[in-house]
Amino acid sequence: MNSKWEKVWGTRARELFVSFGDPLFIIKDEIVLDCNPKAAQLFGTTCQEIKGKAYYQLCPTGKEATQVFRPHLQRAAENGGDRFQTVLLKKEAEKFFADVNIYSIPLEDNSPLFIIHIRDITHQKETERKLKESEETLREFVENAPIGIFRTTLDGKILYANPKFREMYGATTDDEIATADLKRDVYKNPEDRDRFVDRMLREGKVENFQIEAKNRHGDPLWISIYARAVKDDEGNVKYLEGAFLDMTEEKRLEAQLQEIHRMEAIGTLVGGIAHEFNNILTGIIGYAELASLKVSSDHPVLKDLENIKEGARRAADLVRKLAAFGRKAILRIQKTDLNELVMEQIPLVKSLIPKGIDLEISLAPNTEPVKVDPEAVKEIIFNLCKNAIDAMPQRGTLTLETLAFTVDSELAKEYPWLEEETYGALVVRDTGRGIDKKIMPHIFEPFFTTKEVGKGIGLGLSMVYGLVKQHRGAILVKSEPGQGAEFTVLLPIFKARETEGRRDAPPPLSFEKRERVVLLVEDEEPVRKVIRETLEGGGCQVLEASSGLEALEIIHKTEKEIDLAILDLILPGLGGKEVSYRIKEVSPQTRILFISGYSPGSLHPKYRPEGETAFLQKPFTPRELLNKVGELMK
Repeated sequence: MNSKWEKVWGTRARELFVSFGDPLFIIKDEIVLDCNPKAAQLFGTTCQEIKGKAYYQLCPTGKEATQVFRPHLQRAAENGGDRFQTVLLKKEAEKFFADVNIYSIPLEDNSPLFIIHIRDITHQKETERKLKESEETLREFVENAPIGIFRTTLDGKILYANPKFREMYGATTDDEIATADLKRDVYKNPEDRDRFVDRMLREGKVENFQIEAKNRHGDPLWISIYARAVKDDEGNVKYLEGAFLDMTEEKRLEAQLQEIHRMEAIGTLVGGIAHEFNNILTGIIGYAELASLKVSSDHPVLKDLENIKEGARRAADLVRKLAAFGRKAILRIQKTDLNELVMEQIPLVKSLIPKGIDLEISLAPNTEPVKVDPEAVKEIIFNLCKNAIDAMPQRGTLTLETLAFTVDSELAKEYPWLEEETYGALVVRDTGRGIDKKIMPHIFEPFFTTKEVGKGIGLGLSMVYGLVKQHRGAILVKSEPGQGAEFTVLLPIFKARETEGRRDAPPPLSFEKRERVVLLVEDEEPVRKVIRETLEGGGCQVLEASSGLEALEIIHKTEKEIDLAILDLILPGLGGKEVSYRIKEVSPQTRILFISGYSPGSLHPKYRPEGETAFLQKPFTPRELLNKVGELMK
């Protein structure tokens, strides 16, 4: 530095210039007059080499540097200084981000002297880049998150809502978000909002705070809230932030599962009641028929006995419907054409239709056969059609339709026993008054009815539900008040590898009276007595037992050859199934006839007979019993 510049800066300034931690250049007329050691180090040379050169000669970019620096030098000359950021090249062409400060000092001749301060901000720029990337990643995550992320005031005004939150709330504009009030517009029960705020103030956060909510259109939602309170330095709540998790689908599936369990419980109860009634009716029907055989055809009591038998038959039909709901009906599964079943029922359906109601039939061509009990499906068709007709008291249209229905994963979640495959579908649709949402959950319950007294007892849909479930199918219902109703019954397709269920041959019309020994094991005394009297009247010798253990004692003590054992499946101690095994060990030639108020398929495996076994469902008449025994005795 010559004495000229020392006069300008002074010795102390010179010392600061040389020791400064960033590169410094002194430039006049684009020529470098001086620089500090840091500047020389930046370009990999010495100060002596730099002095006297044009500043653009120092940069590997050459004169391209003038395009960057000249405008800023001019502004610095006019304004006393300028600042900008650019990319420069160090030695060996290494790029770096530079923060450039230009200071202009006017000399005595008013020409500008420039001090250029260059600071390497590469690390800062890299930090800023990473921070920006992180912010972009976070923003992208929040904007695309599958949960509703929010920031609100303590009193429920929304400060921020991501797209999922807007979707859940049903908002399409910023104004709809800005004017929303959570307590008024989201919480179904305002008290829940008060509880939420109270917990936030006490604990500073909530986790899995579940509420029944609604969107801005009033549609129901179930929300789980996770949130925290953000406070200022004085401990006051600035805002709340967190997430809304939409639990609506989970709650719907949970309610569906609870409904399934509830119907299962009702079915178990109803099935047990049906079993007990079947035992009672077996005695009533049996004694009434036996009494009828003991009086002359013109005896006045005969009419009373016929009335008793008719009443008992009606009661048995009622119990049969109860058993169907409890999925305890006896099904004879076989390969069946669904279209043919529908067409077979059309005459009966037409006989139910009054004037003013039209019948439309749409049967899908080339449908796969279904795996069903044909008689049970006919019952289903009849009851659904009757229910539809009753829903159209004056006029309307009843539609019967068949189609192939594919069960997807969503439907399989609702009905866990369904497979994700194609089912045969029977659709019964009406244009009647529809079903109110409040009563929809109860329509399949036994004895539930909205009909007038005397118009029905509420077992038709219950029986349909039980029979469909027993087929491992499902029944889907769509309805709105005033818009009619649509019942879709899903039935399993018959697969080529499956075999048809065995159908019992028709029983013979008479029983040959021969001296046969029958072991009768029945714990209900009235039932046991009527069976014994029937068999003895048919020429059999009857050995009685009221339990499984008593039956085994008889087997081991008697010297007679037992031709037939009639066993109730549900017995105190040893069940009928276990007793049959013990009998076969002692007397392999003894034939077995099981009886029960339950259908075998509805029983626990402990009681359920295995293989093809003879079975008679209670209640049965003496004639039906004799025919079955006669068939087994042949």
